[in-house]
Amino acid sequence: MIKGTKILIPARAVAFNIGLLVAWALGSLTPSDAAAQQLQLSPQLQTNMRFLHVGLTGGRVTATSSYSGRSFSSTSQSKDRQESLKVDMNGVSPSVDYQLTTDGFKVSVLLTAGNELRVRREPKEGSTAKAFELHQPPEGHVTIVLGPDPTKLEASSLWHLLLDQPELAKNELEPLLRLLRPGWPLVSQARAVEEALYKQVDASAKFDRNAWSAMVSQLGSDKYLEREEADRKLRELGQSIVPYLKNLSPGQLDAEQIYRIRAIARQYETEENEDNADTAAGWLSADPEIWYILARRADAQQRALVRMQLERILGEPVEFDPAAAGDVLQTQLKRLREQIDRRKQADSGSR
Repeated sequence: MIKGTKILIPARAVAFNIGLLVAWALGSLTPSDAAAQQLQLSPQLQTNMRFLHVGLTGGRVTATSSYSGRSFSSTSQSKDRQESLKVDMNGVSPSVDYQLTTDGFKVSVLLTAGNELRVRREPKEGSTAKAFELHQPPEGHVTIVLGPDPTKLEASSLWHLLLDQPELAKNELEPLLRLLRPGWPLVSQARAVEEALYKQVDASAKFDRNAWSAMVSQLGSDKYLEREEADRKLRELGQSIVPYLKNLSPGQLDAEQIYRIRAIARQYETEENEDNADTAAGWLSADPEIWYILARRADAQQRALVRMQLERILGEPVEFDPAAAGDVLQTQLKRLREQIDRRKQADSGSR
């Protein structure tokens, strides 16, 4: 879901006006070589980060460590930059506080309790650097605020952002997140996820949203055994059920349903389940938003796969001609956006 202060987008839409964003990205987003060089951990601090394992699980940045009960801080300073790093591993999950100050900008990276993340870059007066803020709350959508004329982007996971905004991923997300994991190849990983998504399209796959809705309703049953049965059936569906569950409106669920849905989603958010191309594609494949993202840049052969998958997920015909181009293609994409939004409204309103 992506919204902007200057560009009005439907609240449930993950799409962004791609032409405007690409133009913006190719102009003011691209960092200078000097800035890119500055946006790196010093060798000393890189050594200290070895105590942590930072990765993506369920499309969210998480941190774990086998060195529990320890904490440390370190600093590094040179003529044009100052760094400080604090790592606390005394809690259940590690926390990280990293600060970088250069001649052109300040960067702060705060990772709390292993899964809440804030990354902020503040340009100094006269600098060509651009304001940037990423927030990943403990639960819920990931948001990015882009400056200097703020535009807000919101999406279900970092994979959605990486796939939806490749220029932004290359020029902003990857360099900043490499402060947590030096050399992190997020852009190439996103390309691998996209390739895996197309490979995993399977005509035999079943996305019975009516059955899923019935199971979620049963999670709120007055009878304990019925709640347990629904919980078991949802877990048996595997990771592909996660996007559906996370897109449900909490306002339409009772406390028991919310608790169980969160527990089902969390079982995949552990270090042992860190995303790779196949596992990420496995759960993203059931998310219509991902296929809409791919639809906007797919070639004719890929569009046929997109249409096939969306018809299975939505449970209804989809008007999306693989050979369409120009205004016809844009009209079909607009209708497809509306169709996905109606389906999501129906999912949330059927509880």
